[in-house]
Amino acid sequence: MKCSEDVDMKHLAALNLVSLSLREIENLYDQFSNDDSYPVIDIVSALKVALNENSRKSLAHLGVSGGARFPKNWAREISELLPSLQSIDISRRKFNKSSRFPNFCMHFPNIRVLDISSSTIQSLKGIKSLQNLEVLKMCNVDIAHSNGFKELSRLKKLRYLDVSNTEDLSDTERVMPRLGVLEMMLDAGVEMEQLMCIDCSQTAVTPMDLQRFAQRHPKLETAVVMETLAQEMEIIGVNIFNYCTEHSLLKSLSYSVSTKKSFFIQKCLRILIASLDVNFEIYEQDEFEDCLKMIISILDGHALEEDLKGLAVRALSKMFKTENLDKWSFLEIEMVLRRLFKKCKAMDRIIYTNIINDCIIITESVLNSITVGQLIPDSLLDVIFLETLSVVTKNSEVFINGYRIWERLLVHKMSWEQFISACENGKYVDAVVEMMARLLAERKWTYYSRSVDVLNFMLASESSKLNIMDTDVHIKIMRQFKILHLSKHSLQNKLLRIVLFLNRFSSSCKNLM
Repeated sequence: MKCSEDVDMKHLAALNLVSLSLREIENLYDQFSNDDSYPVIDIVSALKVALNENSRKSLAHLGVSGGARFPKNWAREISELLPSLQSIDISRRKFNKSSRFPNFCMHFPNIRVLDISSSTIQSLKGIKSLQNLEVLKMCNVDIAHSNGFKELSRLKKLRYLDVSNTEDLSDTERVMPRLGVLEMMLDAGVEMEQLMCIDCSQTAVTPMDLQRFAQRHPKLETAVVMETLAQEMEIIGVNIFNYCTEHSLLKSLSYSVSTKKSFFIQKCLRILIASLDVNFEIYEQDEFEDCLKMIISILDGHALEEDLKGLAVRALSKMFKTENLDKWSFLEIEMVLRRLFKKCKAMDRIIYTNIINDCIIITESVLNSITVGQLIPDSLLDVIFLETLSVVTKNSEVFINGYRIWERLLVHKMSWEQFISACENGKYVDAVVEMMARLLAERKWTYYSRSVDVLNFMLASESSKLNIMDTDVHIKIMRQFKILHLSKHSLQNKLLRIVLFLNRFSSSCKNLM
């Protein structure tokens, strides 16, 4: 089992874990620090509390990112406690005389994945000890001199290297700018014989640097060069991830999502949105399907910012425009709408309105695509009817657009059989009554009056009335009537007919029993 949630450490001991990421490690100061004058987190004690014997033996990944201070011998003690570690995230860690990077490497000779991004490491000296290392992430690590990279040549199994954002791009404006990160590796004679992917995004790499680097690494398959001077170049046999073509853009988005790089996810999504507006036909169906999977993964990503999810929904609204819906099945449309409405309910209120608006745009596109005689599948109908009412009832800013979709669905897009089925479905009737309560509270009298007419029609059959007698729907209707009665509003007479009708029906049912 994997765990990355911020939970009480002692509760984790009940689980058998293979992965543990302590995201807010600074919160452990209160529980595992003894010296107030120079507080350090006794990380080994914390892990002993969190991990049972099985977890200690089988834990493959440990994430202890952050600037919290650890005791002097923390690396040695963790290596002894967790003998099966294959992956360690020590990003944002501060290394100094008492906590040196070479010492760390010496204690973990078997790890395959290491993340030292945004740490204070100034040289990779000592990394030669990691003879099994396959993946090295060192984004935003400032290695000032070429010699600091030399030991990379000793890593005979390294396949992936991330050196993105490892230099201040303003250096290029200086009179004597220092060497760029690829230049320094070339200058140091670095050759990584198994290297297949290099990420040098947001660095001062030039086309010449990249060409020379590729020549020195014959197994190189992928170069990620977003936001660099080399982003428009081509190298035979090497996939270049950039924004220059629609195909490369999708590959760059996929890579950014998989590596959780928020800046590049945002950049790729913005370019994708603009591209979908003007070049929709350029994309192949399989590219659309891959793009849909990526966007869904963004929506499901717990660690990603809410504004990224907002951009993801905006991209979906472009992909699911009416004229493009022939590329999608009803099942795919239903899946997307279910995910979207679910996310709407969990979204930060700041971007909530924009997200719902885009959901409504997609829903409206679906209705626009339904031709005369074509039936909306019942499961998709459920999503549009119930979920649209649910989210717009809770957000007055988008209510009118949502109401129009709902009304249009009832009047023009449902078959008679589907409408009868909806009338006999207590969830449908309850959703309408909840919406009426919102309309009443906000004094939208025109829409309220039209909704009462719809409700009256939905309750015309005995089976529909019978289905709501065991619910609190009739009580909700009575509450609305009392509000109208106290305010002496003329609509009370229209609602009174429904109230009296339900009361008579309820009495008849009791007499029969």
